[in-house]
Amino acid sequence: MAPLASEPDGSLSTPAIVRGLNDITRLLAGEEESDCRLRAAFASARELVSCDHGIILWWPEGELLPLCEMGCPYGSSASIRPRLERHARIIAGESIARAEELHLRQEGMEAILPAGPETAWLSLPLMGPEGILGLIHLARDESRRFTDTQIGLLSLVASQIAACVVTARLQESLSHTYTAQVRFLDVVSHGLRNLLTPILANVQAMALQIGPDERLQRMLGRAEASVRQMVRWVDDLLDAQRILRGVVELRPRVVDLCLIAESVVESRRPAGAEKDLALQLERCSAPVWVMGDRLRLEQVVATLVSNGIRHTETGEVRVAVDREEKHAVLRVSDTGIGMDARAQANAFELFRAEDVGGQRCAGLGTELAVVKRLVELHGGRVCCHSAGPGRGSTFIVELPLAPPANREQL
Repeated sequence: MAPLASEPDGSLSTPAIVRGLNDITRLLAGEEESDCRLRAAFASARELVSCDHGIILWWPEGELLPLCEMGCPYGSSASIRPRLERHARIIAGESIARAEELHLRQEGMEAILPAGPETAWLSLPLMGPEGILGLIHLARDESRRFTDTQIGLLSLVASQIAACVVTARLQESLSHTYTAQVRFLDVVSHGLRNLLTPILANVQAMALQIGPDERLQRMLGRAEASVRQMVRWVDDLLDAQRILRGVVELRPRVVDLCLIAESVVESRRPAGAEKDLALQLERCSAPVWVMGDRLRLEQVVATLVSNGIRHTETGEVRVAVDREEKHAVLRVSDTGIGMDARAQANAFELFRAEDVGGQRCAGLGTELAVVKRLVELHGGRVCCHSAGPGRGSTFIVELPLAPPANREQL
């Protein structure tokens, strides 16, 4: 940071104040770890108002915890901690200032400072939506009291630091919550998988034992179909967890996207025929080579084709593969229920299993999120378009073409 220019009386000039505040804002908005950003911004604030010592304290559940100490050898000592805890309670309205302390309260500014001229220190609150979150305490070795301008500047800095600390704490909380959710889903998914396997085996064994009783056979057939559906859902959930967490290893090689699409279309023709849907394939006249994991690319195409069949009652599902500049392009179009603008925006979110009418669709809502992640792992992108409800949908996947040098290895 450039040296700050001072007026002849030692106070900072307006350009210096603006530059100092901009530097602090830039440091707090950086991409480093929150502790590093906090320390750098606090150092700039101390320089801005010429302080020798400083400490930032967090106040969870009535106990002050140091977040950042700079030039503050007494910051964690027993002599100053009770005083700062009292300052926090004064600002929170739980205590009153002593005779040697001045509780300053002005519009947009609050601070506690010494009533006499013999010492120079200052306590400022870190305020959040629900009240005081902590304190900033600054001190000088010399008896140079803080001016009203300096207190105002530090109040602005305190509000920026409070926002930074709250954001960091929220991100940490969300990270812990996400980790706990992932662990919970893993445990539940594996537990369900272990329970469903013997259930399915017993249902199949019972079907062999009951003989030709059609009524019981139908009942067991429905039970078996339901268990198999549950097994598929659990397997989908486990697969989604692995892929979305990045715990999946691709085995890339040069593959023809046209052949993958053709294989998927042929395997899905019976599902389309059950609904009297035409399943069309438009393939490029020449191979469309991409570098990818064949099984995972088949999963992408199969998910989009199955999605089109599931949401289409009349008409067709059309799959097209082509080359455009440096990309292979896969388009899966249908004449089904279509999507409104909100559904298009949320199509690839995890656990979104709603159609345009707000009704739940079959499945867990993980399939399109998995498609997006798999395409991204291959260096591509996926998007969807629809003219509106009842007017069909088109999903477009773009993948990088395999370099010529890789194609020569075939």
